Amino acid sequence: MAKILIMDTDITQSTILRSFLEIDGHSVFSTNNGRKGLDIIDSEVLDLLFLDINLPGHEGFKFLERIPDDLRNNTIITSHQASIAPIGFLKQLARCNGAFGALNKPFEKKSIAKLVNRLLRH
Repeated sequence: MAKILIMDTDITQSTILRSFLEIDGHSVFSTNNGRKGLDIIDSEVLDLLFLDINLPGHEGFKFLERIPDDLRNNTIITSHQASIAPIGFLKQLARCNGAFGALNKPFEKKSIAKLVNRLLRH
């Protein structure tokens, strides 16, 4: 299955997302720190990145500029529903910045599985 990095400040949602992905057989790394995330990106060949738009010190869209194009294209921006913008607008921003799309928290198993399968097939 896929190697996935979760970069999220919300420990509860990160743990939920990690468990959803691991149940489906994926290998998952997680951090709430941008520097550690970059270290993982540099040392692992990742298939997918879940990136919190509100990562402290590394605003999500600016952080996208720091990662390789192939991973940027396989990045899903995450956000609490009301924290930045409606999901439709957030998805447009994500795509305009090279990411695959966006997803609101709280995460739901069915939505995660569907999105990950679609992304890994493209």
